[in-house]
Amino acid sequence: ALPPFTTSTLQQAASSVLGFSPGKTMKLAQSLYEQGRITYMRTDSVNISEQARVAAREFILAQYGDAFYPAKPNFFKSKADAQGAHEAIRPTEVALTPVTASLEPAELKLYDLIWRRFVASQMTDAHTCVRTALLAARKPALAHDYVFSASATEIEFEGFLKVMKLSLKQKRADDDENEDTDEVAALPQLALGETLAAVRWLADEKQTKGPTHYSEASLIKALEENGVGRPSTYAATIETLKARDYAKTEKKKLVPLERGILVCDWLVKKLDSLFSVGY
Repeated sequence: ALPPFTTSTLQQAASSVLGFSPGKTMKLAQSLYEQGRITYMRTDSVNISEQARVAAREFILAQYGDAFYPAKPNFFKSKADAQGAHEAIRPTEVALTPVTASLEPAELKLYDLIWRRFVASQMTDAHTCVRTALLAARKPALAHDYVFSASATEIEFEGFLKVMKLSLKQKRADDDENEDTDEVAALPQLALGETLAAVRWLADEKQTKGPTHYSEASLIKALEENGVGRPSTYAATIETLKARDYAKTEKKKLVPLERGILVCDWLVKKLDSLFSVGY
């Protein structure tokens, strides 16, 4: 199970799952906090209080049964530089499910995301079985040996997936859906050494592309990993980039504009050490 949300992971998930900008996410989270629905939304800690842990245990046992609560409670370790002044972002009352919560539509979507992530974080692991088929290609006059692969994931026990509906398919960073993967929905029954008839032989020429532009979610992840800013500044940083015409959002990507490129080049040239990411 994944840990409960911090500010950065909430912004990333809301962007990927709900399509919310970091600014919108924090505005909605602020409203939920003021209504007493969630704990403080600016935090880099994944800790939760013992009171909340006990409430989650009682809820999970009552709703889903003993098999869905681990023998030992789940504890998650915060980053070494986390301030730890606050808990992780969680519902203040786990018994208030998204179904029973009376909230505005956008607030409800975000609350649902937070509630599911918190409850799932306290549940047992999911048990999955990954089957991979390797096919050796044989063809007269074939210059090279090729091995094709296909994988399928089957759920043996749902565990935390009972609450948190995750796609088990492999995903790349930046939500690049065009990347090739050998993941398929299901594999047919195959036997070792079985001979399969080729339907078609295809040859594609592909070029390696450079890294894509950051999405808002992947930029927040990079800011956090490089220690740039604090949880309270991620959304404001991105909004400032757009407000000053340094970058614009295009097809869910942050694309640098001429003004931003010129300002960046000038600042780095004049104050190189100050604008070093490491610094």
